Amino acid sequence: MTITDTTALAAKLYPELNLKVPNSVPKVVLYAIAGMMELTAKLNGKPPLLTRKDIAMFSGLQQNFDISKARNELGFNPKARELAVKEALDYLMKNKSIPGA
Repeated sequence: MTITDTTALAAKLYPELNLKVPNSVPKVVLYAIAGMMELTAKLNGKPPLLTRKDIAMFSGLQQNFDISKARNELGFNPKARELAVKEALDYLMKNKSIPGA
């Protein structure tokens, strides 16, 4: 599922969170931000949080995985993605004391 799909599902399941589907940021803006982070990092001697190389590598990246071997050799039968996301969100909402949740 894309982050947009996941956010839309989370907003539907938990309307009290007032989640909004994120807008995409133009690549030129991302490159500018990454460039500024690289410059700042160079000045303060710390690694940048985001680099232009990161943008180039991950922008528009779509990862599709073949699970046929896991199905055939291990009998893996994953849940529907919507159900998996729903269960994960339900768990996180019930366990809000977990750091990062």
